[in-house]
Amino acid sequence: MRNIDVAKDKLTVGTLDDISYQTFSHMASFYGRFMEPHRHEGYYQLHYIDHGYINLNLDATLNLTPKVPLIILTPPSCPHAFFSTNVTTGHVLTVREGILNPMIENLCTTNPHLVNLKAMCLSFPEGGEVNQNLDHFFDIIKTAADKSKKCQDIVLAHVVQAMFAYIFTHDSFKDEFTGNGSTCGDLSLFQQYVRLIETNYAKQLTVSDYAKLMAVTESRLKEVCRRFSSISPKRMIFERVSLEAKRRLVYSDTPVTKIAAELGFDDPSYFARFFVRCVGQSPTQWRKRSHNIQQMYSDISTINDPALSGELIPAPEGLAQIATPAPKQKTRKPRSSNTKAAKNATEDPS
Repeated sequence: MRNIDVAKDKLTVGTLDDISYQTFSHMASFYGRFMEPHRHEGYYQLHYIDHGYINLNLDATLNLTPKVPLIILTPPSCPHAFFSTNVTTGHVLTVREGILNPMIENLCTTNPHLVNLKAMCLSFPEGGEVNQNLDHFFDIIKTAADKSKKCQDIVLAHVVQAMFAYIFTHDSFKDEFTGNGSTCGDLSLFQQYVRLIETNYAKQLTVSDYAKLMAVTESRLKEVCRRFSSISPKRMIFERVSLEAKRRLVYSDTPVTKIAAELGFDDPSYFARFFVRCVGQSPTQWRKRSHNIQQMYSDISTINDPALSGELIPAPEGLAQIATPAPKQKTRKPRSSNTKAAKNATEDPS
């Protein structure tokens, strides 16, 4: 899967290559209205779509057609793909993780769910407070990006941090960013566990193995995870492994047997049982479903401009027709043995 480096593509502003700001129309003209699956290693990306239509694959969630206006948030290295029409407008902000991570860590003292930030798509009322405030934020960002000054990097970094903090803490998104009060010690422990899973999820480590790495008891680790994530530590491991499996099935042609081996399963049948238990479909069924949707993207990408005059665009079978109104004037783990893998794959994670 392609990694798009906005710095190498010369789309950043300022002198440090930390931030890229472009209008959605400019990015679409640069990369195309049909963006094939890609990721941004080391960068968060925020799409703010204020008008038009967009259909997207967001990580392992496929074929989303969210209501506009909306924001699409993708953490570093999170796969995504989308199709948009010529009337789709908005802004695209790509930010190096070093700019946002310190701010996110500070917010985690009151909202620990931000530690394990996932890709998300959030709609909000047109003309409402969030819509107007995001317009204001992007006006400031655009003005700062257009100026060539030594302090440009500092100004942009602070404005971007303020906008993301506004999004993460606003009541409109509380269902997506929900957290409970916490003590700093417990939060640090939970953050450490999340980082260890991210580093070792393919090694088939057990909860006991992680507890030993963290020098805490298994019961202590379970207590902290229940407090901050509302799920068990074993379920957190399983969800990360199944997410990676879904990503590789959707965004690569790697054989299922090889994916199983890469994720620490010595026997593909154990991997298949694990995947069915977590996802409800076999790996082959999941891949076939995703490939059917990818074919829809490919079919849609052949649409010609004459169809973009407010008429209905003929859609591929299985995908609703797309209405494209004319733009309106806006007001301002070490690998385990077969026995260990089988036990992890079939054991109840709750």
